[in-house]
Amino acid sequence: MARRTEYDESQAAGRLRMPIAAFRWARHTGLVPAPDASSYQWSRAAVEARDADAIRASLPHEPISDAAAADRIARALGTPNMPDEPTVVSAFAVRRLIACGRHRPKLVTSPRTRPGTCWISC
Repeated sequence: MARRTEYDESQAAGRLRMPIAAFRWARHTGLVPAPDASSYQWSRAAVEARDADAIRASLPHEPISDAAAADRIARALGTPNMPDEPTVVSAFAVRRLIACGRHRPKLVTSPRTRPGTCWISC
């Protein structure tokens, strides 16, 4: 079986045996350097040089999924996501917030949309 020579973020997280959310956080904070093999891949040497235990120890808390984050945001807004009802805050919205990164995301509404509807603009 051939060994992988390049890793994307999910493969690198798996190689380090950590949740992808932890790997992304480490990447965001600089514990994991920018990809070196391509714009989105790390070389095997770069991945193997990472200390997974040090990354785990530096996490401020256990990483949660985007769906769990969406539920927490909805509860904080006073409109919790309820089973069998339309989602108030979606996992997609959380991923968009994460994608905005250091840019300041804005919640945008329009008079042409359903009342209470908004979307995220970076």
